[in-house]
Amino acid sequence: MKYQEVTIHANVESLDSLILFLQERGITGLVISDPREWTELMEGKEPYHWDYIDESVVQTLMTDPSITFYADPKTDLSSLLEELSRFNVSIRIVDDQEWLHRWKDYFEPVLITDRFVVKPAWSSYTPKPGEQVIDMDPGMAFGTGTHATTQLCLRLLQKYMKKGDRVLDVGTGTGILAIAAAMLGGRDVLAADLDPQALATARENIRKNNVDHVVHTVLADLTEGIDFRSDVIVANLMADLVIRLTGSIKEQLTERGLYISGGILLEQEAPVRSALEASGFHVLEMFREEEWCAIAAQRM
Repeated sequence: MKYQEVTIHANVESLDSLILFLQERGITGLVISDPREWTELMEGKEPYHWDYIDESVVQTLMTDPSITFYADPKTDLSSLLEELSRFNVSIRIVDDQEWLHRWKDYFEPVLITDRFVVKPAWSSYTPKPGEQVIDMDPGMAFGTGTHATTQLCLRLLQKYMKKGDRVLDVGTGTGILAIAAAMLGGRDVLAADLDPQALATARENIRKNNVDHVVHTVLADLTEGIDFRSDVIVANLMADLVIRLTGSIKEQLTERGLYISGGILLEQEAPVRSALEASGFHVLEMFREEEWCAIAAQRM
């Protein structure tokens, strides 16, 4: 089957807002090339990453920022292209097998917290003392799990989650946060997503990581129809959805339960915090990285 491959050439300043713009229009499965990550690598800002990423990959990706997504060949993109007129946009027709697997060339094992390494399910890796490895095959779901938003949520989950907690992962995508919750000692983890393809990918990743006895999945729009009282709810979404959830999830949390939210641009931090506090949550901590932040809040 053929697909339209759409590549948007951006600049560093506009990259994060462009990601949000596309997500708000229901465009997911984004392939993001962000040179800031590789600049930090070259400058030694995160020296431990050198153990996991081949230098040739760094050289390949030392380019201007870009975002690529794929659409059915019959999809009319004219209105979207008009909205993107200030960017340099290229479109070409590709075979599905080409774009489904080409990104694998750039997915290498990466240490995303001081404890968790995310690695491709098809590669081998020997963990160092204290490391836990999450095998990932993103398939058609969003991302490899190494984006800053995922890292921030995982760091908060690692810091605040307790062994034996019940955890709800809203918008699970590839299932990475649900898998991590199980590895952190969660006794019952529910991974929810609205996208059937993402949920199928999550199930496969859950199985590959041998946590399918702990992690279960459900097809749901956010938490609609879910009856699952949780000690921790994690939602790596976007600011408007995080705000939308604050008014409805409190009763799904146990007393003093934890709400970890991510996918929030720094410029949206204040309204998200205000919504949390107005809904009866106490903000415990905020982690920030690049243009993103994640918030840990406790039900009061």
